Amino acid sequence: MANYIITFVDDDNTTILQQEELEEGVLPVYNGETPTKSATAEYTYTFAGWTPQIVEVVGDATYTASYSATIRTYTIGFQNPKTNGVISEEYEYGTVPSVPNNIDLQ
Repeated sequence: MANYIITFVDDDNTTILQQEELEEGVLPVYNGETPTKSATAEYTYTFAGWTPQIVEVVGDATYTASYSATIRTYTIGFQNPKTNGVISEEYEYGTVPSVPNNIDLQ
């Protein structure tokens, strides 16, 4: 039986997470820690699996980590000038905050 190179890479296609030579017919298994992707100001990322789906070895193959993105939320505090209290509201990234209705600006 022939042997083939199986490579697992991060979604940037430059970071090799694991590489090994396996016999034809073997189902590759990723043995490393769960891949992670750094959050941005807009999104957090969660590992979602490998692309393409892992199948038995029939030739050289590369599997790329894929991630699901969740839009980040931020807490904005509004100080009420009459009570000196703070009202906090959560907003998704990219949303323009607006003064809550229960703050009296008069």
